[in-house]
Amino acid sequence: KNDGDLLPDFQELGKVMVWSRKIQIIEKLLGRFLGTSKKDAFDKKLSKQLKQSKYDLAYINSSASCELIDLMRELQIPILLHIHELEIAIKTYCGTALFESSIPKVQHFIAVSQAVKYNLIQNHDIDSRQIDLVYEFVPHHQIAKVQEQTDFDLRTQLALPQDAFIV
Repeated sequence: KNDGDLLPDFQELGKVMVWSRKIQIIEKLLGRFLGTSKKDAFDKKLSKQLKQSKYDLAYINSSASCELIDLMRELQIPILLHIHELEIAIKTYCGTALFESSIPKVQHFIAVSQAVKYNLIQNHDIDSRQIDLVYEFVPHHQIAKVQEQTDFDLRTQLALPQDAFIV
């Protein structure tokens, strides 16, 4: 959904389709006049491309991408929705109405914390059996050595004593 700074990196790895609903004012006016819109045409084209690819699963990596659920649902494949956000972010980046309308179309959810899982159950009446809890983290023991080396290099580069306090 939309592009960003990492787009070239993803393009190096494989085919990338960017779904964007950013349209210019002139396109909106023309769409109203003709009864169609560029976004509708783009959605149809993307849906056709996705259907031809014959995917087995749609993995949606945020409530902010709930707009894509209807498009993915057309593929008649299971949808897995990975929720990172608590209620205020769901309201901000997705909207309560869109999120609520997406829930019946999702076969399974991944929550990144107990608080996120609790929010899905309490505020959206999602069955706990539909939610897996998968904590996201970087193991401290794996990065501790790298951090120590980075701190040493930084202190050396800045000509600071190795025991200097850095904020």
